[in-house]
Amino acid sequence: SSGYFYDAFGSVTVAIGNNAPRPAQQNDTVISGMLIRTGDNSHAVLKFEDGEVISMQANSTLLVREYIYVPQQVDQSNMVFSMFKGGMRFVTGLIGQLNPKGFRLATPQATIGIRGTDFFVVMTNDGLNSQVSSGSISLTNAAGMSVFKAGDTALTASSKVLPVPIPPIAVPAETFSQIAAIPVPAAVPGPIPMPAPVVTTESALPLAAVPAEDGLVAGAAIDTTAGGAATGGAEAATTTATAATGVSSTAILVGVGVAVGVAALVNT
Repeated sequence: SSGYFYDAFGSVTVAIGNNAPRPAQQNDTVISGMLIRTGDNSHAVLKFEDGEVISMQANSTLLVREYIYVPQQVDQSNMVFSMFKGGMRFVTGLIGQLNPKGFRLATPQATIGIRGTDFFVVMTNDGLNSQVSSGSISLTNAAGMSVFKAGDTALTASSKVLPVPIPPIAVPAETFSQIAAIPVPAAVPGPIPMPAPVVTTESALPLAAVPAEDGLVAGAAIDTTAGGAATGGAEAATTTATAATGVSSTAILVGVGVAVGVAALVNT
């Protein structure tokens, strides 16, 4: 299971395992364990086999912890991401539509679950800003869980403060303007283009490879288990589906308790 770079504009790099970061190009493959960064005046658009689309504005960092897509058994498919900084847009593909518990996005302030969704998340000095275009999202942290529907804007000030709705008029216009301006393709399944050959030696990203400036803050309530409690009241799953895709999924955090996952990330 994999995805690819639908667009890579400006300075976009990827790193896998202990390999040095390398420039990313359009049609390059995206796999589990890949750390993706965009630089100044840059952006990236990722598309996955199930149709899931992720766009990244300038100066953003995303880790694809796990992506498993089984077309014949979508209920056994899942995707787990960690966003460390910047701004991103997530548009649901088949996994999010048919198996919303299979989606998980961890951020320093909260863990995000979905219910068939198109949403924006942008980190600012105020915290994590979220805006829902369609469907709904749940944000869960140490203070509890909040659910937001289409048209809602929310702010999560920290990992210890409950996510709260805020009037759109109270959000500075530039908060979502950059990520909203990036064109994205339709979120429908499609073939993965053939990438240029890339030689790698490591398929799993060790936590030590995540730079300190991108690390999660202490106290963040992060449940990176696909199907965890952040899906809007669903019981936290204790295991995650695994698949022999030829690439090792980053199971180091998937299926591990919240406290263990946070401690491992903070200590990197």
